Amino acid sequence: GKGRDREPKGGAAKGAAAKGAGGAGKVAGAMKKVLKLKDCDPDFNLGGKLRGSKCENLHHIQDETGAMLWVLGEAGEPVRLEISANAQAPLDQAAQMSKDLIKTIFHEYEQWKNGPPAKRQRA
Repeated sequence: GKGRDREPKGGAAKGAAAKGAGGAGKVAGAMKKVLKLKDCDPDFNLGGKLRGSKCENLHHIQDETGAMLWVLGEAGEPVRLEISANAQAPLDQAAQMSKDLIKTIFHEYEQWKNGPPAKRQRA
């Protein structure tokens, strides 16, 4: 009947949804590390740069390490990256990968700041 016809579609959708959610969803691990980032111009969109297109940067680090990452900080607050894992090794690996990403983004920020004249000048 109808149930058999829908089964393969449902199975494929479940697999895709699980992969897209990073496997475990938003479940924090036993260990946590918070990386506080220095302030930068809100027009640069630091949180967006950290996440990457469709959160690809965070998903890459999560897939490689098994850790979970969250970009936090409301408008006007410093951006921070929270990393959570169930063991020290994946936490350290995720922190190192995150620091490498942050270093690259801040290099991009320096180029952005010193690039073509902006709409407004800062003192």
